[in-house]
Amino acid sequence: MKALVTGATGFIGGALATKLVREGWEVSVLLRPGSASHLKNAGLFRVIEADLAQPESLPAALAPLEVDVVVHAAAIRNRWGTPPQAYYTVNVAATETLLRTLAGRAKRFVYLSSVGVFGRPGVLNIGETFPVEVAASWDYHSSKAAGERLTLGYADQIEAVVVRPTITYGPGDASGMVTRLIQMVSRRRFLQIGDGSNYIHLTYIDDLVAGLQLAMTHPRAAGEIFILAGEHPIQVKSLLTRIEEITRSRLPGGHIPEGFARTCGAVCETVFRVLPPTWEPPITRDKVDNLCVNRSFSWEKAASILGYQPQWTCERGLAATIAWLNEQKGQA
Repeated sequence: MKALVTGATGFIGGALATKLVREGWEVSVLLRPGSASHLKNAGLFRVIEADLAQPESLPAALAPLEVDVVVHAAAIRNRWGTPPQAYYTVNVAATETLLRTLAGRAKRFVYLSSVGVFGRPGVLNIGETFPVEVAASWDYHSSKAAGERLTLGYADQIEAVVVRPTITYGPGDASGMVTRLIQMVSRRRFLQIGDGSNYIHLTYIDDLVAGLQLAMTHPRAAGEIFILAGEHPIQVKSLLTRIEEITRSRLPGGHIPEGFARTCGAVCETVFRVLPPTWEPPITRDKVDNLCVNRSFSWEKAASILGYQPQWTCERGLAATIAWLNEQKGQA
């Protein structure tokens, strides 16, 4: 089987592409010109150079490609200072160009979205039919929702599948939320916001990759949307305690009230909007929401249709991630 994976220099795309090669797939990766040096195990893949920020470059670059399944994992992530037009160009226009170019050639197109399309409604056990939040202007989550709509709109021309993972973590994720949290806790530089009683839902990278492979190959996946998540949500205070135990760290007691932190975030956002976009505020309302808003998700549909079953507990996943971080520190 032949696969095209976009975003292979990233955490999720790279893990998937490597796993596919190990299992005998012939894998092509779509990379920005000159970025192949950032790809681990680059010699395992056929490299196709094209820039998603220039969607018009995609058809010619992909013209010689023969492929069975496309996994579109590339995107501009949710980062402070990113212009709305950049989210639209890379996450929406390039997705449409990929679909238009590969429809009728590839059998299946798997679009990697995010549970962020639901916004942060503050409820638990959210399923695929929960309403998608519609933003007034282009941001990361609205661009991912638009990518979903585009993908499913091509369902009569290609087998379209949408996957919505929760916060994904594990070895190899150098800048993800969980990695940064581990680093701040281990250095005792983390101040807890809120009382930590709210739930968040994490997915270990191996579980997500396994779920993506099912979305790529299962005959009943076509035309469907799937949430992929870890076995159970976890309270933030329990997550912090487990990180403390594994890293043998101890955070100071107490916490910053959520309302006060949110006010500080609003002030920081106002100040930093007049500064260069590379200067990121130390706190924003979005960061406060990440830690304080109650949310969990149901992977029941993926289980019933695809046979998806997460294998990694949070304790085991955290231990593996921390071991990887320690190994990276030792090599530095």
